[in-house]
Amino acid sequence: RGRAFANALDGVTLTAGAAQNQLSEMRSYGNMAAGVSIWGSSNTITSCVVEGSTAVVVGASTGTVIENSRLESAAGSGLWLYGGSVNLTARRNAVAASTAAFFIDHDNTGLISISSNTIERGAWDGIFIATQAYGAAIHIDSNTILATLSTLSIVSVATRPAEAKTATETLVCIRPLITLTGFSAVASAVIETAAAC
Repeated sequence: RGRAFANALDGVTLTAGAAQNQLSEMRSYGNMAAGVSIWGSSNTITSCVVEGSTAVVVGASTGTVIENSRLESAAGSGLWLYGGSVNLTARRNAVAASTAAFFIDHDNTGLISISSNTIERGAWDGIFIATQAYGAAIHIDSNTILATLSTLSIVSVATRPAEAKTATETLVCIRPLITLTGFSAVASAVIETAAAC
């Protein structure tokens, strides 16, 4: 419990060696960068209010859980997952962001589960998913999109093809498993799927 306020960089940073920590009933706000930045393994954010240029940044992390929290960003994403992270669970959160509520950047793997969240606003995307690593499974289930959000975009859902041995060799794309179920939208929402190859 506690608060992180007006730091020059991130409000809270869990470094690569940080494992099995739980941030609970904390408020992080007024920081110059992310409200919370997670690089370690098996860390949990629960029942927190997190504000930042990006509310939560998860990079090169394994097994992060973000639940029952409020994520706010006036300038970026509610949650940014990147850097080859493995396994993410984001459930029962309220997210307000100016770009994407959930920005799932390229080359993550394992099970990425985004479920039972309320996306309150977002200038561009509710959920943005870039090209993931081979074997990634993305489950998006029972999320609610409120009226100020214009679209739910899922972009580049194909995995990156393997390196070609020669310039003329054909590259093969293998798509990860993506499931979309149980969306409710207060305003109209468009679901877009665009493959990278």
